[in-house]
Amino acid sequence: MSEKTIKQDTTLAVPQHRSRIRDLTLSDAALSSALHSACFQDEPWHTEAFADLLAMPGTFGFLSYETDLPLGIILCRAVADECEVLTFCVIGSARRGGIGSDLLIAGLHRATGLGVRDVFLEVAVDNMAAIRLYQRMGFAQTAVRPNYYRRDNPLRRVDAVVMSKPLDDQFGTKS
Repeated sequence: MSEKTIKQDTTLAVPQHRSRIRDLTLSDAALSSALHSACFQDEPWHTEAFADLLAMPGTFGFLSYETDLPLGIILCRAVADECEVLTFCVIGSARRGGIGSDLLIAGLHRATGLGVRDVFLEVAVDNMAAIRLYQRMGFAQTAVRPNYYRRDNPLRRVDAVVMSKPLDDQFGTKS
């Protein structure tokens, strides 16, 4: 899979639940960057940023793909008993097919296995589809970071909603 593949194939329709998920590795830094750029054109992460993060202790992630078409990634970092979802994206044509849920569940399962008790993330206040997904997965809003994300206009910024989810030993919400 290459950056060229992502740019050429992001318009393909992807059938529900036919994708596969595998661990992200350091060799996926360029692919992750290309996917991130396709999803977050206002603030893409460069290959070096992914390489640096993937090389850090406690960092893990997953790639969803179908055949040679990368569909989405999740990148997380666990420190002590907390985990942050650093970035999470699914290409537009593959959204609303369960891929995001599958990636998030994979990340939460890995976090649970690492002894994480709480997971948190930030999401743009105008990304309602993502916010609804996180709410369905048991995340709740804990804070707002004003003017956190840039948009296409350098003067336009949107708030980030900080959300968190407590985990138990069986991967679920604490009672």
